[in-house]
Amino acid sequence: MEGYVRNCPKCGKELQYKCKGSYDVSRKNNKTCKSCSIKKLYELDPEKNKGERNGRTGKRTLDVFVRKYGADEGTIRYNNLTKKLGEHGFKSGSDNPSFGKVPNSGWSYKGWYKGLFFRSSLELLFIMDFEDKNDRLVLSAEGTFRMKYDEGFKTYCPDFFDLVTNTIFEIKAERFLSENAKKFAAAEDFVKDKNLNFKIVTESDVGYVESRIVWMLRDLHESTAIKLTECSLKKMNDRIERMYNSVNEYKRKKRDDA
Repeated sequence: MEGYVRNCPKCGKELQYKCKGSYDVSRKNNKTCKSCSIKKLYELDPEKNKGERNGRTGKRTLDVFVRKYGADEGTIRYNNLTKKLGEHGFKSGSDNPSFGKVPNSGWSYKGWYKGLFFRSSLELLFIMDFEDKNDRLVLSAEGTFRMKYDEGFKTYCPDFFDLVTNTIFEIKAERFLSENAKKFAAAEDFVKDKNLNFKIVTESDVGYVESRIVWMLRDLHESTAIKLTECSLKKMNDRIERMYNSVNEYKRKKRDDA
């Protein structure tokens, strides 16, 4: 394997090749890693694999097991899986914390900034703040670091990585810190003896102001500094419309009361 190694030109991840031929072709075409290639596809087509375009739409996990292993063995495997999931804290139905919640709600405005994907407005603020302070863009940690926790049954992937300081960053709102304590403990164990650092960044570190976020997103999107996903763009516009309607309703009531 020695000699057939290069770094992804996008995120810096180390890539290894089994033969010189594939290594030479990859270097000649300046190919990115799989994670960056997939992100590029979603940047070009944000609705990729959504709805009816997703091959799993309308299919149950049980159906997949039965088709792959047969009715009897598939059912047994499925029941064993759900049992293990329950033992490790995975809940279904009304017991699931996400039950009944609208997808992509809360802070999760998603999009791209200079080709780097962000999954929340808090992540976007971190990226821009990091760039402003360090005069360089932080890298995505996705696909680079995978940490096992909860007896190895669960996997944790942090958000960003800085090659210069060897620092792994996790971007998390303060209200979610306690429920992710096991992940953070796994990260602290992971960086030991690896010449790595682990840092948690919250809204307090980047000056997050909830009331200003939607206007910041609008200005950045209109100036093409960022590109929001279609779902996030719709949510942003809907929120702005509700805010305008609320102000107009307040003004109308003031006029009526005068």
